[in-house]
Amino acid sequence: EFNEKEAGIDNEGREILAASYSNDFSKTANLLKQWMQSHPEDDDVFVSYISVLRRNKQIVEADNAIKAKGNNLPSNLDMKTEQALIMYEKNENAEAEKFILSHLRPIPQQHFKYAQLANQLYAMKKYLESAAIYTVALTIFPNGPDYYNMACCWSLGGEKDKAFEALNKAADNGYASRNDFENDEDLAPLRKDARWKILLEKLK
Repeated sequence: EFNEKEAGIDNEGREILAASYSNDFSKTANLLKQWMQSHPEDDDVFVSYISVLRRNKQIVEADNAIKAKGNNLPSNLDMKTEQALIMYEKNENAEAEKFILSHLRPIPQQHFKYAQLANQLYAMKKYLESAAIYTVALTIFPNGPDYYNMACCWSLGGEKDKAFEALNKAADNGYASRNDFENDEDLAPLRKDARWKILLEKLK
């Protein structure tokens, strides 16, 4: 049987998704805000709303929305991550790292969350901060792709020694695509270094 209420929710959801996929942050934020007014208990939507505000650099608005929630602020890890990312946006880097690491446990089940956070920091051009998170992620689950991504962050952050160390570990852990190493612009600062040729010799 056709359910108008359910159809209405589906339509709202589709409109939100369409705005999100088109990167229309302003429209997405407005639609999410409307949804929250009729679904105040929906923690996932609130976290999404904060994320959209942050990505649209509306940091003051995001901060105010968090404060307005008071004791009703969602306590899940996604919310903690958004709070940390807002701190990073405000260049409160040390505080942000301390905050998020106090909530992210160094266990295998949390590896994805660490890698996701590191990738978000990379997108924010917080290269050294991203590398610091990858460092913790790699204590949980050493793997080639994370070492490679961490190396890119060290490279862009001007830390050549750490970048080469990470690239060698990436290769040792199975990430050894010569094509990626030679064509990734993140690694351009390393290519005039004498260690670059030595590194290439161990790649496929």
